[in-house]
Amino acid sequence: MSLLINYQNIFVTGGLGFIGSNLCNYIITNSNSSVTIYDNFSNGSIEHLGVNKINPRINIINNDLLNLDALTQAIVGHDLVIHLAANADIAASAVDPKLDLNQTIIATFNVLEAMRKSSIFSIIYSSGSGVYGDVDYLETFEEYGPLYPVSMYGATKLSAEAMISSYANLFKIKAIIFRFANVVGPNQTHGVGYDFIKRLKNSPERLDVYGDGFQSKSYIHVEDIISAILVALENSSSNINTFNVGTSDYISVRSIVEIVLSEMKLSETKVEYGNTPFGWKGDVPIVRFSSSKIESIGWKRTYSSTEAMRKAVQQMLNISYS
Repeated sequence: MSLLINYQNIFVTGGLGFIGSNLCNYIITNSNSSVTIYDNFSNGSIEHLGVNKINPRINIINNDLLNLDALTQAIVGHDLVIHLAANADIAASAVDPKLDLNQTIIATFNVLEAMRKSSIFSIIYSSGSGVYGDVDYLETFEEYGPLYPVSMYGATKLSAEAMISSYANLFKIKAIIFRFANVVGPNQTHGVGYDFIKRLKNSPERLDVYGDGFQSKSYIHVEDIISAILVALENSSSNINTFNVGTSDYISVRSIVEIVLSEMKLSETKVEYGNTPFGWKGDVPIVRFSSSKIESIGWKRTYSSTEAMRKAVQQMLNISYS
């Protein structure tokens, strides 16, 4: 596929994080491309790369996207930018809104400016379903609007999409924007399944769940995210492309609790649910969106939401939690 043929020097922001490390490991294992990882180590770890942490085709730069001079110097000579870095804690931005302002809007502007100055014309960007806001059970397509995000995470992701669109048109950059569902898998650093496992490792006798547990969303395995990126690189032709990527089915938080307890072989745990549909301030309890657009160009998910979550839980249980 084109990722493995047409791009020899790939620049990945947030490459030590969850999605980034899985993607970098895939690239190194399945191509001859070289990868530069630009990461401030706030959410990621070099250990996520496994044996690839010493691979000579991976160059790791420990710096921040807010440092435009360092970023511009580092990005020179690459032919594809995969921009994954962002604030991973959605709830935290309700306390400190500047988190997403800096780590998404300013950081994305700096990435685009560094690309413009270095004549790099291809970018992949990871947005999310949060741009749609809270539309309850309405199934959203990429053309849905107007968009009214209910969190700083969603609002700044939408703002970053708009900036990418402007740069794509002004400076002839080809952009592929992905609105991912809830991504799960190895190297997770946050998320409902991750959180349950971490707390149950410490206190297996009781689990307090934020919200009433009827929150219902799509959960997609990171392997399916990688295949979506490859398909879009191979088959999308427009100057700017936006794709939803989800499983087209959904599971509740209560179902996730059952999966985690089953995989951890905990039968006596007391589970206490909250009395509100919201897990945190800015949460969207029901998410429904269509992946038919990317399916129309050849992508097909491997795992359902339940299968993805169960596999991710099994993978995460191999990690030691403090």
